[in-house]
Amino acid sequence: MNFAICAEPPTSQPAMLRFETFELDLRSYELRKEGLRIRLQIKPAKLLAMLALSRGELVTRDEIEKALWKDEFVEFEHGINTAISKIRVAIADDPEHPRVIETLPKQGYRFLADVEMIYRNGLKAPVEVHPPKPDPPSTDTT
Repeated sequence: MNFAICAEPPTSQPAMLRFETFELDLRSYELRKEGLRIRLQIKPAKLLAMLALSRGELVTRDEIEKALWKDEFVEFEHGINTAISKIRVAIADDPEHPRVIETLPKQGYRFLADVEMIYRNGLKAPVEVHPPKPDPPSTDTT
């Protein structure tokens, strides 16, 4: 899966993502709720953008590591857990009853909320939900 920001129209990238009462600026990675800035560090903000742009899809921990910690020698498992925790605090999302980010144990995360992309020219477009891909048929002949 490619997590580069791509959207319609093809010559333009979204400037902002909107979900619930939140807006995430994709240039500065500032998160706002009803216009008020909410403190969120850059890695959690980038992870939030990555999940929102993949709305409805499983984003694996491996994909997150490659996208956000690819050139860093850190304990990325702890980094992912910390980033998700900071996002949940910022958006007041309860992991036991998620409305925005669902944890899929041992796999990754899924963004649940509706997401709207807002372009610099004011155009808006929803982030489409892609249904999960079915598992390939078994080739076990035993």
